[in-house]
Amino acid sequence: MDECVVCPDYVCPVGAICKNTIGSYNCSCPEGFASNGSYCTDIDECMTRSDNCSANATCTNLPGNYSCTCNQGYIGNGHVCIVDPCTTKTCGINASCKLKSQNGQIINSTEVVNPNAIRTKCVCDPGLGGSPSIQCTAGIPNPCTNKTCAENATCVPTFQGHSMQYTDKDSMIYGYEPNATIIASCRCDYSYIGDGNVYCAAACEFSYPYIFPSTLYPQIAYSIEVCSVGGHPIATAQCGVKYYIGQMGQPQAYYDFIEFTEIPCNNQSITVLVSQVPVTQLNSSELQTVLTVLDVKTLNLSNLCYVDISATTNFINDVAANATNIQVTQVSFTRIISIADHVTAFFDMQLTNQSAGLAEADLVMSLTTLAYRVPLPHGRSSLIVSTSTIEAKITDQLNPMQNLYYSPIVLSLQSPNSYIPSQPVSISIPLEALLAAEQTVTVGRMRRKRALNNITAVRAVFLLHRNSTLFPTKEKADWIVSGDVGSFNKSAIVSNLRDTVNVTRNNINKTAGKSQNDSTLTAQYVNETCVFWNFSTQSWSTEGCCLEPNTNPPLCKCNHLTNFAVLMSIYPIPASIPQQVVSIVGCSISIASLIFTIILLVISKEIRDRRPMRVLINICANLSVVYLIFLFGIDEVDDVADCIVSATLLHYFLLVAWCWMAVYGHLLYKSIVKLFDVSWKNYLTKATLWSYGFPLVVVFVNLTMNKVLAIPSDESPICGQDPPLSFAHTYLAENMCWIQGYSLYIAFLLPVACLLSFNIVMFVLVIRSLTCKREKIASTSRNPSNLDNLAIAMAIASTLGMVWFFGFFMMISSDPVYLAVMSWLFTIVATLQGFCVFLLTCVRQGDVKRLWWPYVLKYCCCKKEEKYKAASSTTANNTGTAKSKKSENSTTVLTA
Repeated sequence: MDECVVCPDYVCPVGAICKNTIGSYNCSCPEGFASNGSYCTDIDECMTRSDNCSANATCTNLPGNYSCTCNQGYIGNGHVCIVDPCTTKTCGINASCKLKSQNGQIINSTEVVNPNAIRTKCVCDPGLGGSPSIQCTAGIPNPCTNKTCAENATCVPTFQGHSMQYTDKDSMIYGYEPNATIIASCRCDYSYIGDGNVYCAAACEFSYPYIFPSTLYPQIAYSIEVCSVGGHPIATAQCGVKYYIGQMGQPQAYYDFIEFTEIPCNNQSITVLVSQVPVTQLNSSELQTVLTVLDVKTLNLSNLCYVDISATTNFINDVAANATNIQVTQVSFTRIISIADHVTAFFDMQLTNQSAGLAEADLVMSLTTLAYRVPLPHGRSSLIVSTSTIEAKITDQLNPMQNLYYSPIVLSLQSPNSYIPSQPVSISIPLEALLAAEQTVTVGRMRRKRALNNITAVRAVFLLHRNSTLFPTKEKADWIVSGDVGSFNKSAIVSNLRDTVNVTRNNINKTAGKSQNDSTLTAQYVNETCVFWNFSTQSWSTEGCCLEPNTNPPLCKCNHLTNFAVLMSIYPIPASIPQQVVSIVGCSISIASLIFTIILLVISKEIRDRRPMRVLINICANLSVVYLIFLFGIDEVDDVADCIVSATLLHYFLLVAWCWMAVYGHLLYKSIVKLFDVSWKNYLTKATLWSYGFPLVVVFVNLTMNKVLAIPSDESPICGQDPPLSFAHTYLAENMCWIQGYSLYIAFLLPVACLLSFNIVMFVLVIRSLTCKREKIASTSRNPSNLDNLAIAMAIASTLGMVWFFGFFMMISSDPVYLAVMSWLFTIVATLQGFCVFLLTCVRQGDVKRLWWPYVLKYCCCKKEEKYKAASSTTANNTGTAKSKKSENSTTVLTA
């Protein structure tokens, strides 16, 4: 039985706590209370002296507890009370004494625990400032209170126009001149240079006994003094870190020149120097000495020739390939990066007719190989070596747990001691690559040593090239970044990553594709391609890399590691905005003209039954479709499927129009040169099969061959979109929905060239017949004048597609002025081709003109209508007489 539950009010005194036990129960009063048998009463700790208050404190009893308060003149928490040090502290006017801890923080009197750690400080009353020990007065806000400076920089309140500076850390500044203006200035700390607001870079200023220019850490410096013989600097050093013991016994760091080396002044050439060095027999110290001399001797580019550069790069490549047992010191690696910088500058300055070759390309690989042999300083996990064109970063990751990022800050010299920082490119290596490297690399000496302590280390090597000088290719790029992983002394081959390597070009503020500039009324196309350097083929490759669509800045994704770059080319689209306006207006006029022509030719049975008119109806219909596709489908490049459909239809209907033009040319030839001898059976049926069947075969064969022989798409699924057709990028042009490559040349230009040649022959024969054999032409009752002949010739030239001559002429030269002129001519003439067909068919031919011209005159000028009716009546009589002399298959296309 639980007595505490059955009889809770009778088993224990009032206020006591009942606790049930086996066969019984216990009663106890709360802490600070005692039982008198009937109920629990409070214990007065102050009366019983059971409190723990200080002798200089007053005890106050509380229900179940007590409190201690220091007496007046004492401070503390009641258990510890000391004499208030502020009672003997004298502060100035409008100031009061405050207690502060050992670290300088203001504390309350009740927070005192350790009397020996208490200090006093005079503080100005709120809203005042100045000298608290003398007098506090009204002041002005310190501009540095809310000012944020760069790392390694300090904010200094400065009087403009005055040399006096104030560094008061309080919120107010006092003692200023009434008319002075105080600003917040960020200034780099000692041994740092920069603007103070954005960055402060570690730098070394100068060293004895030679003068060195201001040099950023950890770059190499060369003495201003040079040898009279050879012209190279007398000495060289590296901006490094030195340490000293500070006041508190802690090591303090500062930047100064280290690794000081004097270079002998002699005329020994680099080729001779390198030839005397046995690469495989060198030790680390000897290698460092040779590299230092090569670094200094390659500095003066004007005294170098290609043989010297070739000998230097071959030496470094030899060390990387054959001297595998040599440990590369940090100084040696710094010199190697500096030499590579000199090699880059040599070719950039075009001091030779030769460009970088295979030896220089191998130098890029050697830089990565040698980086794996560099031991990092004790206690440090990374090393950065930077020059004007190349930066290298080596980092060791112990037990990698996340992705690895590299986003170098590049400093561009703006003025002496003033640099502009930027981050042009960044790369992230996924954890998957780091773990793969950890499992596949061979355990090296350093890895084996760490493995004894169950510590795994993965080394990552990053290289940044400002340009592609060391990459022997015509496709130039800038800011090439590489990432490689492995372990000490060994690189790992990592590929087929599911989590991609991401490379972002931060300094490209453009989105790939077509864009327009409304201010200059021009259009341009931005072509961005993600590539890597393939050392096997010595060229850029897109395999395993792709550009994430619609990213600005561009984001490249690759499933492997190597040297990455973004090849970007910006070129004007042949049709500028004014040309686009002309194209739209011209196409619209042509569409309206062609539709109007079709209507006129169809509504008159007498006219539509003529063979030439049926051919013209087909020409007009197909040209109308071509113009409509051009207006509404040529720019649908964002949707690959729609773009392929538009390009295919445009290809087909252009060929159909060309075939009907060839049929029309053949009819003219038979009608004029052969005196209307058109006697073929089922001529129009055969012409229809030819005009629609031949283009269908060409387009179908072209699509099939592109499908079979398609090159894999540059855009792989790793970029988030799998192209619907694998041949999209080999079949479609880059900036419009139109075919390209072999599809353009073989499946379109070749048939068009043949049809155009056929039309030219027909045109020449017809014009020759009009000018030399006009007496044989029976289509008109009068001999046409030279002006009539010229007008007819121009109309025929337009109808037969002679305007496409300009399209072929555009392929002859790449001169911008020539292309601009020819593109304008082609735009104007080609887009108005439909209007020319209208003029030839509906204006120059009287029987067609009579179908619509009287209505125009009726609503424009009545007198002119009467005149036209009289003339029309006369022409009709003459035409009727002429018709009686013609055969049934006669053609009246060329009536004046």
